[in-house]
Amino acid sequence: MEQAVLSIKNLDIAYGAVTVVHDFNLEVHAGEFVSLLGPSGCGKTTILRTIAGFIGAASGEITLAGEEITKRPAEQRDVGIVFQNYALFPTMTAFENIAFSLRVEKRPNDEIEKRVTEIARASGIEEHLNKKPAEMSGGQQQRVAISRALITGTKVLLFDEPLSNLDAKVRVSMRQEIKRLQDHFGFTAFFVTHDQDEALAMSDRVVVLKAGKTMQIGDGRALYTKPANSFVCQFIGDANEVNGSLAAQLTENAVSDTIYIRPEDLLISTGQTRGLQAKVNHIEYLGALVRVECVSEGSSMLVSLFSKDCPPDLKTGDSVSLTVSKGAWHSFSEGGDNQ
Repeated sequence: MEQAVLSIKNLDIAYGAVTVVHDFNLEVHAGEFVSLLGPSGCGKTTILRTIAGFIGAASGEITLAGEEITKRPAEQRDVGIVFQNYALFPTMTAFENIAFSLRVEKRPNDEIEKRVTEIARASGIEEHLNKKPAEMSGGQQQRVAISRALITGTKVLLFDEPLSNLDAKVRVSMRQEIKRLQDHFGFTAFFVTHDQDEALAMSDRVVVLKAGKTMQIGDGRALYTKPANSFVCQFIGDANEVNGSLAAQLTENAVSDTIYIRPEDLLISTGQTRGLQAKVNHIEYLGALVRVECVSEGSSMLVSLFSKDCPPDLKTGDSVSLTVSKGAWHSFSEGGDNQ
């Protein structure tokens, strides 16, 4: 098997006496796009900063391109970093920001001019090189930050929630732009985000974290359709948690404990007694999709369906029947495994 460009083994990270990341293991291969995904405080940015050398590891090993870098100073690690706030020098032009590391290395001016121009052209910001950050849009600043990280020739880029400061429409276009730049330059991406849409849309693999522990690693389809435990099931997308007698009714007594059902796997109909009886509490028409909140025995359940499949004239207060296709639910053992 191809050697991993970035390998992390048995990594523990602690703040004082408190261990915040527990036995983290991951191998990232050349050209791969891997995201760390989890709620705030789960340890994802801490892992990124440890790889970068800003935080020391309590134990474990970090290897980059076959060389152990666990205790190497940050300035001696061949990784580029794109920060959440871009960290551009406000008094410098885009050209000067991108060229900064080359000037620190005292490269010849003609080499700097050539390399900055080439990378700016590939990044689509050549015409903005004389602008300062305040004169550029968020998307343009993002391209400058990526260009600056790539200018020294690094093949691994660490992204610390780089899209969180952008509005929703720009975020979508910028995640497409980052993927385009990755295809062009061939760098390996290690991306930290709390936004699951971002992670699933961009990544070859996603690492789901909770309280410093790895819950599951896989591609977006595997995480959604085969979650390893209830946390992943509820964190990735929407899932109805259905308990006791309601679960038994929906599954025709196939199970009687807690099950999790995706909203699109619930079917809704009127005028029949088969299935779980419920009342419509709220309806959201979203164009192609309709989201219907139903209540049965005090428990709320969300149904998501295409508009064409929604019963005509469905309204709040209607009595409906809910059914689920055989096997279209998830249940987990006490150890967390999907049954």
